[in-house]
Order: sequence, then C-alpha cells, then structure tokens
Amino acid sequence: MNEAGEYRPELVQLSDVKPRQLEWLWLNRIPLGKVSLLIGNGGQGKGLTCCDLAGRITRGRAWPDDLQTPQPAGGVLWIGSEDALDDTLVPRLMAAGADLTRVQAIKGVWATGEDGSCRLESFSLTADADALRVAVESVPDCRLIILDPLTGHLGRADLFKDADVREAMAPLVRVAEEYRLAVVCIVHLRKAASDAAIHRVQGSVGVAALARAVWLVARDPADPEKRRRVLAPVKANLAPDTTALAFTVEDPDGSGPRLHWSADPVDVTADELLATPQRTGPDPERRDEAADFLADLLAAGPMQAKEVQRQAKDAGVAWRTIRRAGDVLGVKHIRRGFGNESVWFWSLPDEGGHGAADVNNVDNLATYGQAGVPF
Repeated sequence: MNEAGEYRPELVQLSDVKPRQLEWLWLNRIPLGKVSLLIGNGGQGKGLTCCDLAGRITRGRAWPDDLQTPQPAGGVLWIGSEDALDDTLVPRLMAAGADLTRVQAIKGVWATGEDGSCRLESFSLTADADALRVAVESVPDCRLIILDPLTGHLGRADLFKDADVREAMAPLVRVAEEYRLAVVCIVHLRKAASDAAIHRVQGSVGVAALARAVWLVARDPADPEKRRRVLAPVKANLAPDTTALAFTVEDPDGSGPRLHWSADPVDVTADELLATPQRTGPDPERRDEAADFLADLLAAGPMQAKEVQRQAKDAGVAWRTIRRAGDVLGVKHIRRGFGNESVWFWSLPDEGGHGAADVNNVDNLATYGQAGVPF
C-alpha cells in the first residue's frame, strides 16, 4: 500500500526468473522445497512410515524403490508426535536404524508472560513461525520436517475454513522453499465416505490443495493375511505417473516395529484402497450362498458363534460374508454367562420351532470353549 492508501500489485517479469531444476528428497514421491501429506486412518502405519523416512535420511540409505542409489545423509526435525518420545518414538526410530544425533524434536515453545515469567507452550504454526526457523537452523543439514499431526499445530485456525488453513500453513510453505527441505504432514481421513481419496483428506480443501504431493497409507484389502499395507499416490503435481509400493510391519527381534518393503510395485489406486464396504464386500450370489449355508447350519437350533466360525472356515466361506449373510437372515445373537465365562450363540429368528428361546437349553453346545467369538 502506498502513502495515498492505494494498493499496487507487485509484478514479476518472467523473463527475469532464472529456471531451477526441481529437486527431490525421494525421487518422484517427496519433493524438496515443498509440502507433502501422508494421509490415512489411525493404525495404518503413517507414523512408522515417517520413522522409515527418518532412518533412511539420517543414514544416507537408499529408497526402497531404488536400492542402488544412496542419498546424502541429513537431519530431521520432528514436530509434535502423538506418541511419547521415550517409550514409542525413540524406540521406533532406533528400530528403523535412524541416527538419533541427527533427529531433533520440538517439545514446545517458551513464551514470556507480561510478568516476565516463562512457560512452555505447544508449538503453533500460526504463532511460532520464527521459532520454526530457529529450530530448522538448529538441525545441521536439515532435509525433512515431519509434522505429526498437522491438525494438532494449527493454533486457533479453523481446520475447515480454507482461508484459515492456508494462512496457518503458509509458514511451512515458506520454510520449505527457503531452506530447500521437504515437509511431510500427517493428516487423518474424514469419516464420511467419498468416491475420491483426495476428498477424504481431513479439513478444508486447502489442506490438500497446498500440498504438492499426497500419499495414502492403507491396508491392502486383497491381502488374505491382513498384513500388507500400501503407500499409494493420491496427488502428484510434480511427478510423472507413480506406482504404489507395498510393505509389512515386522518386529523379528522384539526391538520394535519397522517396515519391510516389497521389491515390486503394486497395481492398486488410492481410490480402490478406500472403496466403501459396499464395493469391496461379497457379491449378491456369494452372499446368498452363504445365507443358505448359515440357514442349514442353524436349522437344528442355536450354535456357538465360535463353532459357526469354525464350520464356515472349513467350508471355505469368509467370515465377513457369513456376517453379512446373518444380517440378511435376521440371525439373533445371544450372550450367555458373565465376564470371561460368557459365550455368544447364533440363532435363526424364532418361528415356532428352533430359535432364540432354545438358547436356554445349550448344555450340549458348550464343547468348543468358553469364549465364543463376538457376533
């Protein structure tokens, strides 16, 4: 604004701008000088993935999709883990092989009150931009900032107001550009279902819009053992088409969980990983077959849920499909006993023959253990 109170734009002649080659922390996945997001539901492995990043960066180890190319070792700044530093974060970083002398965490920011007293306050992007710069300059060769989670450090900004989110995240964007480092923010997913993974990012559209790369960590629904997780691209503005990578969480020696990456890329999209249960559940024909199987199984009267599960497994019918078939049949679930001695029974709707009332006479059915599976 000039002295007369008028505003004038600041223009840049693009012919005066010197082109600069895009740099990557992890080639085609995490750019330097930019903000990236790591999204997913709780317990999927977002934090462990960040520990793996820190382990590779601080030791100069290669990335899992290019094991022949080592990288320069650098420092990591960790802001606000949801887990305790001493019994969770540090052991996990050690399990990931991180050089802890290259990792520093912001515990908080010292604030001076009007009376001259000092107190330690939580780090806030909206209030502590200067403290963020001081912290970055205190980490030698800092190459990565991890913000865990982003929503815990927005200060008074409203997560669901686009203007608030953009203003709060602006210091991250500026620091990433100024120091040529990568910023990875952990963000949870919205509860509501959506067709596109990009719309599942918690908060306003500004959260995902400001990020140059967005990656999803989710369990692979195609894995029958329920162990494999997938790192899948959601948004990659600066990279060519990027494939997903798979990993499992291992703890072979009891020292702590760590990632074991698969050597081969995975042919699955983020949208497919987050597909609604209606799209990933059994088809109607399988469900109807399971309903016939379950009806025959319960025709003689109530049966322990654990025995239902055992016979379904022997017959090659998935437990999830059996559960859906039970909903179709209107199966009743009755709990007998108390505490650790309680047992769940399944029963067809009472139609004058066998049914829920017969569960009171179940002595002959109590031969498969005391703890039945939940209904």
